Order: sequence, then C-alpha cells, then structure tokens
Amino acid sequence: MISRLNEREQKLALLAVLILGPILLLRGVLFPLLDWRASYEAQETRLTQQVRQVRLLGQELQILQRSTPQRSAGLGAQVAQVLRKTGVTGRASSTSQGAEGEVQRILIQVDQLTLTETSALIYQLEHLRPAAHILTLDIQKSFQDTKRLKLNLVVSDK
Repeated sequence: MISRLNEREQKLALLAVLILGPILLLRGVLFPLLDWRASYEAQETRLTQQVRQVRLLGQELQILQRSTPQRSAGLGAQVAQVLRKTGVTGRASSTSQGAEGEVQRILIQVDQLTLTETSALIYQLEHLRPAAHILTLDIQKSFQDTKRLKLNLVVSDK
C-alpha cells in the first residue's frame, strides 16, 4: 500500500508515524499506567491514615483503662458507657434481657458505622471489667450507605 504512494507522500506518511506514534503510545499506555499508580498511592495513603487512627485509639483506650478506676456497674451501664465513649450513642439501640442477679444479655444494634468505629466498639466491649462476653456478632453493609456497616451483637455478663 505504501509502495503505491509517491516519494513525497511516503515521506509525509513516515513523518506522521514518527510524530503520532509516540503520542499514541503516551496516551494509550503511559498515561493509564500513571493514573493507576496515582490511585494506588492515594489508596495507600488513606489506609495508612486509618491504621494510624486505629493505633491511636488503641493507645488512648489503654491510657484510659489505666487511669480510670473501674466501677462495678451493671452490664447495661457499662455498655452505655462504651457506646458514649465510641460516639455511636445516637445511632445505637440496646435491649436488655434478664433480671437483676440473673445472667444479663444485651442486644446492641448500631447502624452507619465506619470500620474504625466498629473495631473500637468491639474492642472496648471485649475488654470490659468485669468481663463481658460477646455471644453473637453480625456485621453487614448498611442499607443506607454501603460504605458503612451495620452491627448486631449480643453481650452477656456470664
């Protein structure tokens, strides 16, 4: 096909390939690779910040546990205190089962949680003194916002 062109047209076609070839290579290969790399760097930064935040919350929790004298409050009061500490009281509902002196169980439902809030809440419930036991734990995507979580759990004092 190129052999049918005259010499001037062949030079023009060669010049077009030499100019347009690198441009197409940049647009088709290099730019998508750079975009892909930038998105992974942004994701890495975001995840690093979340890990840092979880670590800070863990350190803060340890400091608070050491400095705060533990009261012998009922399980309901302890759960309410944990919900206040984690800042999810407005999004949480809890139902208590069991009378005073019996094994007490509390059903806790919290919606619209971030992963950090979920892990902080579970951690604090697991480390209540006197010990509380998480009998069931159900974590699902929230219906209102799929980037957030819905947590259902049952906590018992024995």
